[in-house]
Amino acid sequence: MADHRSAIPRARRDLVVEFLPQCFRIQSIARLPLDALNTMNRATLFHEQAVLTVEWPSLLISTPN
Repeated sequence: MADHRSAIPRARRDLVVEFLPQCFRIQSIARLPLDALNTMNRATLFHEQAVLTVEWPSLLISTPN
């Protein structure tokens, strides 16, 4: 069987990131249940030129009773 190799394409510049402001203000943060062990975190970031909503999963944090 012959080896087939192909070049890995180079990452292109992300023009969206280049034109976004460098500093944002956190407008809101929410923690939503994802499943029995995890939560989904959602933050809204604000700048006069752009508004972003970002999400990331994390383990559920237990609170003392």
